Amino acid sequence: MKYLVILLILFIQACSDGGGQDAGVALIQDQTFSGSAAGEPVSIQIVASLNKEYIDSSLTNTSSTLAGVALYGAHIYKLTYVSNDANKGSDTFNASGLLIVPYSVEDDANNSAPWVVLSHGTIVDNASAPTNNLREGLLEASLGFITLVPDYIGFGESYSSDPSTRIHPYIIGSSYASDGVNMMNAAKSVLSTMGITPGRLYLKGYSEGGYATLALQKELETNHSSTYTVTASAPSAGPYSTVGLGALLTTSLADTTISPTLFGFLATSYYYNYSAVASEYDLSAVFNQTDSYDEETLFNGQKSSTETEAVYAGLSISTINGLLSSSVVSSMGTQLGAVYLGFSNLAGDSGASFGLAATSLTDSFSSSLLTNDLLMQSYLETAPNQYFPRVTTIFYHCSDDDTIYPDGTTAAVAAYTGLEAAYGVSSSNISSVTSSTGGHGTCPYIFTPAICFAQLEAVGGSKATLDAAVAGGQVPLSYCD
Repeated sequence: MKYLVILLILFIQACSDGGGQDAGVALIQDQTFSGSAAGEPVSIQIVASLNKEYIDSSLTNTSSTLAGVALYGAHIYKLTYVSNDANKGSDTFNASGLLIVPYSVEDDANNSAPWVVLSHGTIVDNASAPTNNLREGLLEASLGFITLVPDYIGFGESYSSDPSTRIHPYIIGSSYASDGVNMMNAAKSVLSTMGITPGRLYLKGYSEGGYATLALQKELETNHSSTYTVTASAPSAGPYSTVGLGALLTTSLADTTISPTLFGFLATSYYYNYSAVASEYDLSAVFNQTDSYDEETLFNGQKSSTETEAVYAGLSISTINGLLSSSVVSSMGTQLGAVYLGFSNLAGDSGASFGLAATSLTDSFSSSLLTNDLLMQSYLETAPNQYFPRVTTIFYHCSDDDTIYPDGTTAAVAAYTGLEAAYGVSSSNISSVTSSTGGHGTCPYIFTPAICFAQLEAVGGSKATLDAAVAGGQVPLSYCD
């Protein structure tokens, strides 16, 4: 049972007949707050209280290997809070996400439980946002974690059908960071009104969520370490090096089959979230066949990824060369390729070619990708401001993932362990787990980190203690390796 191949789709609507619900036992009923500044709560709304038996049945129906995994029932809330998008400044707006509290809190003498911020994978429609489609966080909560699942900016309470008003800042690191911290602050405040104290903090996410997790971890470790101490983090299958992925896709892999939705969404997001991109390009000049479809309505939050993929398939668009105009691909390929080559040769010329290529970017798309490259930005900073994870950080990635290539995880581990060595860290906190298969959509590592965190929590949150327990036979198998 080391690798859990799970497609976790919990149809909470099935509880509408009362089955599995514990009526009237919510820790707090619907309540509004006077939040007006970023990080303050606006409202809390009870969605459901699901008992352990219902959650266990749902998990078992998903996969027989999950029978008996659930340990607790959980209270599910929609939390609305004041947020801001750091990529665009300090202007505030209401955002939302799930706050899921396990029943174990009520049995704890200190009304405490560990907590985890779960960053979800890519969605393109508001109907799929966690607060609109309850399928995230139940596994983590049933293992005893207070679970936060941000909707992300542009979904849930911050949704607008007009992309020019607020399209989701897809793969924009500072946006996930500011919104994640805002939700954590608001959740901590609401939990306090319940008399609940969060314990050790964990972070996890898959795909887009893997990127969001690492961006949030960087923000917490860099700017909020006196308030929040991360115990362990598990970024999984994320595009951490946006330049590296972009360089490959606009050069050697330009004719390789991709999910056009992912990269069409990324280009559209950057167009709306970066004024330099909007100034340099018109959407009709970025995408091929725009006379046959409209990117502005394709990604207005009303079409699901299944629908957008069908649009692209109907136009026979399945590669970067098919999706983007040749001039855009050529410009990005040349400039991103130079930055990528320089980064790959850091040891050869002490970063001279990397620095020159990075400062020579003129293409706005390429510059935006570099701004959001979590690996390269560390090397563009000067000591002692170069970021690398200081806590247990396990990068999970299936070895046969052909959507977000596992080379990105290899690069992340190499980049960050290189900085560890440069800063004299004698015992690395950074590792990867890439031994399983399952592609991207059915990779077992979507959920395995939750089991890892439960094991870490059981031994006090220390990876070293867990490793010693496994070696000594006290723990039969570690999900963290």
